Amino acid sequence: MSVTYAVPRLDGDSYSRFVELALRYTRWGLGYTSDGTALLFTAAHSCHDVGFSCRDLDDFAALLAATDQYLARLSRSRARPFLAAHERAAARREARDVHALMALSKCLGRGEVQEELVRHAVYRCGWSR
Repeated sequence: MSVTYAVPRLDGDSYSRFVELALRYTRWGLGYTSDGTALLFTAAHSCHDVGFSCRDLDDFAALLAATDQYLARLSRSRARPFLAAHERAAARREARDVHALMALSKCLGRGEVQEELVRHAVYRCGWSR
């Protein structure tokens, strides 16, 4: 016997908003689930032992922004300064790459996007198929 569970789809605007939050707050693990009657949005920070959940997406977004801003001001004594700088640079690169991929996906089909990714990997990393 197997049991499967599929989270209900969010409506178009809510899904877009949730994706925007996930792309903006990359140090957070974001998700949502349902008990059949209501949605529950969850967040867990990757560096700090902090997590929370909300039933309303607007409240979730506001709490996520406030908590992320608060955590950004905390001292991270465990991380060396060069490591923190490296993480910031990596986050900037990832955000730039995600933005480029989103723009590319709007104007190209799936096969063309995959070809562009291969070309990018070959150019940037020296990787070949």
